[in-house]
Amino acid sequence: MSPRFPCRPRTRWSESCWAIALPTTSERWADDCSGARAQAVRCAGFTGRRWRSCRRNYAFPRSSSGRPSRSASWWRCLGSARHRRCASGAGARSQCSSLTRRPSHCWSICCDADTRRSVWVTAQDGARLHVVDQGAGDAVLWLQGLNAPAAAWAVQLAHFAQSFRSLAPDARGVGQSDAPPGPYTARQLAADAGAVLDAAGVGRAHVVGISLGGAVAQELALGHPARVRSLALLSTFAAQPPRARALLEAWRALYPVAISDPRLRKAWELQAYAWLFTDRFWRSEANVRAALRFASTQPPQTAQGFVGQVDAALSHDSRDRLAGIDVPTLVIHGALDQLSVKENGEELARLIRGAELLILPEVGHAVNLEGQRAVNGALRALWKRVP
Repeated sequence: MSPRFPCRPRTRWSESCWAIALPTTSERWADDCSGARAQAVRCAGFTGRRWRSCRRNYAFPRSSSGRPSRSASWWRCLGSARHRRCASGAGARSQCSSLTRRPSHCWSICCDADTRRSVWVTAQDGARLHVVDQGAGDAVLWLQGLNAPAAAWAVQLAHFAQSFRSLAPDARGVGQSDAPPGPYTARQLAADAGAVLDAAGVGRAHVVGISLGGAVAQELALGHPARVRSLALLSTFAAQPPRARALLEAWRALYPVAISDPRLRKAWELQAYAWLFTDRFWRSEANVRAALRFASTQPPQTAQGFVGQVDAALSHDSRDRLAGIDVPTLVIHGALDQLSVKENGEELARLIRGAELLILPEVGHAVNLEGQRAVNGALRALWKRVP
C-alpha cells in the first residue's frame, strides 16, 4: 500500500512542515483525505471514551461547509494513532511522543525517521556533497533545481518512503554541500550524481530531475546510460530560450547583492517564489508564509555557489544529443510555467525517442508541489512499467 498523508486542518500549525504546505483547493483537500477513512482501523485497541472519540472523529463528521470536521479531539486521537503506528512500525517512540504533543507535524517525519540518513559523498574533485538517503527498495535519484536543496523534495520523499529508496543530494553550491569556485556545468553535476550512486552502492536508479536537475538528469542518461533505469524530466529544458537566459543573467548579477542584506534577501525570495508558483498558490496567505518559512530555514546559498549553478543552467544544450537517450522517459510540465515554458517540455518529448509527455493544467514551475497528485501518480506508473 502506498503511504498516505492523513487529512489535515489548514491552520498556522501546518506552516511548520513544508511537506504539508499545499495549495488549499478543494481538489487537494479531497486528495489528502481520500484514504483517511481506512486509517480508522488504527483506533483498534483504544477503550472507553477514547475509543468512541477516535471512531467518531475518524468517521469524519461533516461541518456546515461539507468538509471534514477539524475538532481538537480528532487531532488528539490522530496523535495517538500516529504514536501507535510509529511505536509498532518504523519510527521511534520518543519521536512519536513529540508528535502526540504537536500532532500537526507530518506523521511521515516520525514514521520514516529511522530510515532517513544524512550521508556525505566526495565528488571527483574532492567537493563534499550532502545526501538524504531514505527508505528501502528500488533506488530513486532525486535531482533538484537551481538554488533548491534536497529538502525541496519533501513531499515526494515522504510519499515514496515506504516503497522506494530515495537518494536526494544537495547539489554542489546548494544546502549543506560544498560550493567550490565555478563555473559549474550540467555534465559536472551529473558526475556528482554518479558519485552519489557509487557511494550508495546503487548500480541503476530511476532518475527524477526538476528544472536544472532535469538538465543534470539528461547528462546522466547521455553519459552514463547504464546507471539510469528510467528518466523523469520535470519543468526542465534542453537549452535556455532567450527570455529565460536574460532572466538568469540578471539573477547572476543581482544575487551577490541580494544576500548582503536581510531585507534584500527576503525580497529576493519573494520574487523567486513568484516564478515558481501560480496565482492560485499565491491567493493563500498560508501557502506564502509556509514557502517563506521553508526558505528561511535553509542554509543561505553562497554567491559563488549560486553563480556556479546559473552558469550550469546557461551552458546546458543537449538538443543535438537527446536522440541518444534510450531509456523509458516521462516529461512532465506545468501549463502555466513561466520560468521554463511548456514549449521546453514539448521540445524534450519531441527530441527523445518514445518519450511520454504530461502537461498539467493550472500548474506552474513547481510541479512537484502544485501538481503533486498527478506527478506522484505518473512517477509510480512509470516505475511499474520499467523492468
